[in-house]
Parts: sequence; C-alpha cells; structure tokens
Amino acid sequence: MRARVEEWVAGHGRCHFMAPPGRRADTVSALRLRQGRSADDLVRTLDGLGWQIATGKGEERDTVIRIGHMGDLNLDDVQELTGEMEKILKLD
Repeated sequence: MRARVEEWVAGHGRCHFMAPPGRRADTVSALRLRQGRSADDLVRTLDGLGWQIATGKGEERDTVIRIGHMGDLNLDDVQELTGEMEKILKLD
C-alpha cells in the first residue's frame, strides 16, 4: 500500500513524502501538502466521504497528512482514497 501512495505522489508532484526513500514506514505515509493547501480541510472533507486519515502533529498539523497502511485496508482502498484526494486537491 505504501508503494501505491509513492506512485501516486510521484505521478503528480504536488505533495511530497516527509521521509526520504529507504526511511519510510510500511504502516503510515506522512505527506507534506503543497503551500496553500490545508491538511485540516482535506481531512474533514475526506471524513465526510467516509475516509479516515490524520493531520500532522504540532506545528505541522495543517501542512501534513498521514495515511495509514494497516488494519482492514487493502490496495483497492488506497487506490480509491488517492482517487478521492486527486479530486479534492484538483490534481488531475
């Protein structure tokens, strides 16, 4: 699932991973949104659509999102989530 998120990020270049390759967790992806985008707004919008992701912590609360890769999720779920994120962020 992390690899799918990596592919999605590489495909549009409008947000980026907090950790460099080789240092990324298998269980969660932390992504910095491009300037002018609100992590709080994105999380609230996705929550209204039935998705649960989290914002960053502390000073990065409104600039970072965290996407979990564990539990009852599967690759199809991650594909659907990134598709919804593309619509919301207008990352066509």
